[in-house]
This record gives sequence, C-alpha cells and structure tokens, in this order.
Amino acid sequence: MIKVSSIVHNPPYQGGIMQYCVLLENAMKGMAEFNLVGFEALYPKIIYKGVQPKVNRHGIQFNSKCPRVVKWFSPASWVKAYKILKQGDIIHIHWFTPQMAPLYYTILKLNSMGTRKPVVLTCHNIEPHESNPLDHLMTVKTFELADHFVVHAAQNRERLIKDYGKKPENVHVVHHGTFGYFTRWSKESKKELKKFFHFNDKDIILLFFGYIRKYKGLHHLLNALPKVVEKNPNVKVLVGGELWLGK
Repeated sequence: MIKVSSIVHNPPYQGGIMQYCVLLENAMKGMAEFNLVGFEALYPKIIYKGVQPKVNRHGIQFNSKCPRVVKWFSPASWVKAYKILKQGDIIHIHWFTPQMAPLYYTILKLNSMGTRKPVVLTCHNIEPHESNPLDHLMTVKTFELADHFVVHAAQNRERLIKDYGKKPENVHVVHHGTFGYFTRWSKESKKELKKFFHFNDKDIILLFFGYIRKYKGLHHLLNALPKVVEKNPNVKVLVGGELWLGK
C-alpha cells in the first residue's frame, strides 16, 4: 500500500482546511497509508485575525497519528517535518495561501535535493482572493517544485495550464466533497434551531457562512436584502463566521 506523507491542518485548529484534511484522510482509509505531520503553532496575531482555539470543538480526528511538529515561524521545525515526510512514497501538500510558501518551499526544495519523492499539491485556492505581486511570486516558485496538482474546478485547471504553464496531464480535477458530516452533530429540529437563534417559525432563514471578509461579499447580500424583504418580509439573514472587518 502506498504511503502518503502529508502536512495537514490538525485539530484543535478550525476552519474548512482542517476539516478537509481530516475527512480526506478518513475517507481514504484502506486505500493508502498516511504519514501525517501537523502544526504545533500557526500564525501570530499580526498576520491572522481569526481565532485559534486551544480545545477541539469539531468532534473529528484523524484515523492515523498526527504529531504536532511544525511551527509556522520556525525553520528548524520545517527541517524536522521534512525528515518525517521523506519516509513516505509521495509528499502531499494542501495549498491555500502563499503565507505558507516559505514553509512549503523549504520542504519541497529539500525534497528536490534529496529523496526526490513525487509531490502532489491540492490547490484549494491558486492565489488569494485578496492577492498582491509577492503572493504571485511565492506561488510560482513553490509550484515549480510540484509534480501533480489537484484542483476542485475546471476553471482552476485551465488557469494552471494557461497562466502557470503546467502540463494538462499533470493537473487533475477532483470535485469538492459534501459537508454531510455536519448533520451528525445537530439533533435539533429546524423549529428548535429557529427558537435558539431567536427567529419565528414563519421566518425564512438565509445563512451566510464563512469568513466575514470583503471578498466573501456579505456587503452585497446586506445591500440586496431590503429588496428581498419588500417581496417577502419573513426573510431573515443569519451570519456565521469570523469577523475580519469592522462591525
């Protein structure tokens, strides 16, 4: 059975990337052996405005052991992580922000000079929604050290081929899975949940879910809401997400 070495976001950290990492590894049980490396410390507050919890509130865990080795700010920990990762048959990395580029680039550069294990990048984003020229440069340099790319949409495949010069046979579309596991958590009825959030039974709830950042478009939803309410006064919005903008 192939051994996949992977840097993952691990509980107690939260967010979609952590959930994706756990669910992917668990879903592939019996298909591959996993050699995981997790984070001991992520970004400082000056970079990351979100919450970094100390307690796992997600109720999900990796099937395999996931030692917490990597410190985002510690190159020594990056080298330590590589020594673990090189024990696998391939190296798999989740790419979603150029802020991780110094860590990933270092590990992949060590791999290119040493064991030369095949490298697969799952690109959740190619570049940030709020990007700058430095982000682009770091993305290009890191991508030069990868062999295959997994993306979740055909348009990202085309972008990697046309804008980054990747060979079509090396870019693979695997559509994003569902979030059905969330349904295992809540046993309350819709009526009970409406009461919990102080809505009426007749209210029609629109859920905005995710980071509250400009690129997510919450301001467009709020600006459009009066027109919606004119036609149906029972429509209400529930916002669930970390606040990165002013209230």
